[in-house]
Amino acid sequence: MTANEIEKRSLIIREDFGKKREDLFNNIFRFTDIDQIKAAYPVSGGTEIVFVSQQGLKKFLSNIPHQWKVEHSETVKSVLVTVVPRVGDGHAQISDATIIAALSQYGEVEEGLRKTYRSFPTIETGAKVLKIKPKGSVSQIPTSLYFGKSIFGVVYQGQEQSCHRCGGAHKVTDCKSVVCFKCRRMGHKCLAVVGTRLCARYALVQVIPSKIVQQSRL
Repeated sequence: MTANEIEKRSLIIREDFGKKREDLFNNIFRFTDIDQIKAAYPVSGGTEIVFVSQQGLKKFLSNIPHQWKVEHSETVKSVLVTVVPRVGDGHAQISDATIIAALSQYGEVEEGLRKTYRSFPTIETGAKVLKIKPKGSVSQIPTSLYFGKSIFGVVYQGQEQSCHRCGGAHKVTDCKSVVCFKCRRMGHKCLAVVGTRLCARYALVQVIPSKIVQQSRL
């Protein structure tokens, strides 16, 4: 599915229905059926709704109150993304090809440049600037990448705030979640499973904003 196809059957709702996501959906389902909605992505100042068909979108627009704040989505041609080493170790062993492969599921990735220190332009900082042409909404691009113990931050313009520990809409300093840095599962720490096989089967882990954790087996 291309970005142009998504654009033709999606819109952004900028109404404030409350903090709970259920409040948003309850209001939407007053004017359309649940099977007409394919996806919902948080965006800056609202929510992008993708319909199953253009007909479903047109019917929804004809039914909603005229005072609702809605606007059609715009296709993002490309976005500059900066990948920055954060916590953990072994960042130098993670190749550019590995990072590009991890991001390619969200769009077409072009190799960019490596950042260097301003005072020492021949020494690299470890940060990389890449260009991504998103498959859909730019908000699908992850805010963090996990490769074993190596954690990279992903920064781009218009990015929603997201905790790189649990994926929630808060800073990591305010996060109350307990996450194992070996298997990325919630509820236990890595030290708690030393000597067991609970985490031994998982190596490469990537985290995306929807709080879904993808794990690749050794």
